[in-house]
Amino acid sequence: MDEVTTPVPVVCPESPNGFLVFVPHPTDCTKYYECFGDIPILMDCAPPLYWDASINVCNWPSEVDCQQ
Repeated sequence: MDEVTTPVPVVCPESPNGFLVFVPHPTDCTKYYECFGDIPILMDCAPPLYWDASINVCNWPSEVDCQQ
């Protein structure tokens, strides 16, 4: 049986300076969204890294404040 997942609503905020906007995934520390305008594109960090929203890069889990 295939696992059914419910999409998580993601809102991309407007970029105040024209740079890319990143949004952390709400339930998975290994994922994040890269916003292309108002369209969120799901991205994955390489294992075993977690998304670090404080510096907008994938980082070691011990350095990231993320509760799954």
